[in-house]
Amino acid sequence: MRKFFYPLLLVLVWLTPAAPAQAAGGWECDEFSGPNCGEAINDVFMVAPGEAWAVGDFGTIMHRLNGEWVRVDSPTTGNLNRIKMVTTQGKTVGWAVGDDGAIIHFEGAK
Repeated sequence: MRKFFYPLLLVLVWLTPAAPAQAAGGWECDEFSGPNCGEAINDVFMVAPGEAWAVGDFGTIMHRLNGEWVRVDSPTTGNLNRIKMVTTQGKTVGWAVGDDGAIIHFEGAK
């Protein structure tokens, strides 16, 4: 019986899937999150530590600075899919692209 039991036990242990590894820390909803812990955000671009821009559906544009998200007026109501921003010589310049060939441009003081 032992000659049969131990090899069978080894095979069962080998075939049993391992539990997924758990990462230290965890995700939390940010203060800007909607009722389901999220707006329809399609892209986020970090300009610097503590500063980010985000774009999403229905022309959503958001800017995070000093730990606070602020919605920025948008010239479109179409979906925005990608954003790139640069800050140089005290100015912030960026472009976002979206559905139906939309390309919008931002230029402002830092």
